[in-house]
Order: sequence, then structure tokens, then C-alpha cells
Amino acid sequence: MKKYIFQYSRHAEREFLKLPKQIRKRINQKIQEYQKLKNPLDKAKRMSNSHYYRYRVGDYRIICRKDEDKKLIVLVIVKVGHR
Repeated sequence: MKKYIFQYSRHAEREFLKLPKQIRKRINQKIQEYQKLKNPLDKAKRMSNSHYYRYRVGDYRIICRKDEDKKLIVLVIVKVGHR
């Protein structure tokens, strides 16, 4: 079984750190919940005509892309923002 981990791109990390502390905490909690799932992509919506996936956390969206490796799958968070 492959393991899934979430990583922030530099751009997404900068955007994330600009968010209010309460929102950052809520997003982190959701990411931790998704990481515990057997396949976190089951909870994501595939964005039309692309290789990106979208998670909804309240009024915010987490945009990810999947990078596969032999032992794990990295979901790179490319953008975090208000809808």
C-alpha cells in the first residue's frame, strides 16, 4: 500500500501563512484528517480537464496535484485561497 503525504509548494506556503491563524488551524486539521485516509483523493474533486484536485475547507479551497513515487504519493499543495 502506498502512503500519501501533503507538502506545500513555496507559493502555497506563502499564501497559507498570510491567512488568519484560525483559518490556518482549520486547514491543518483537515489536511491531517485526509492524510489518515487510505486514499485521500477519494475526498477531493478532480478539476475539469487537469491533473489537479480540489479540497473544500469552509470557504477556502486547497488545490493539489499528485506526484507519484515508488513508495509514496505526494500531494503537493499548489494553492490555498478563499473562494
